Formats: sequence, structure tokens, C-alpha cells
Amino acid sequence: MFAQENKALVRRWFEGSTREERFEVSEQERGREAAERARAHLARAESELEAAQRFVEPRGGGETELALARALANARASVADAMETVRMTLGEQDARDDNGPPL
Repeated sequence: MFAQENKALVRRWFEGSTREERFEVSEQERGREAAERARAHLARAESELEAAQRFVEPRGGGETELALARALANARASVADAMETVRMTLGEQDARDDNGPPL
């Protein structure tokens, strides 16, 4: 029953909206999907970097180990920054969804 009601609502929306409005929504949906995929990849990257960091002993391991530990820490910071950007992007899209399309 719910699926039929949903299809009817979508049909009515398409019939009453302009091509530009449908294109804008479609673009927003693609952007949201891309951001969600990026978030999933970034979460996996963070997990892998964290695991790799456990194997590195910066104390007493020499210059190479110290350089590797720094590189891993920098990579984790970059992934965290990217993840925050994705969160902000998704949050802005959610706010637009709540308030309707931008004017």
C-alpha cells in the first residue's frame, strides 16, 4: 500500500514540476549519493590507517619508523578533515531538504 501511495506522490510531483526543478533534484540526489560513498570510503581509509599505525613504533625504531609514524598521523588528519567536509556537505543538503529548494 505504501509503495503505491509513494508512486502516486512521485507521479503527481513530476506532472506538476518543471524540467529544471526535476534536474535540480536529480543533481542534489547524485551529490548526496557521491558524498555518502565518499564517507564510506573515508571510514574504511581511517580504519586501515589506524591499523597500520599500530604496527609502527616511533620510539626507538629509528628515523624511518619516525618518518612513517608522522606520515600515518598526517594521513589520518587528512582523512578526518575530508570526513568533516563530507559531514558538512551532507548537513547542508539535509538543511536544504528541510527548507525546500534554494531560491
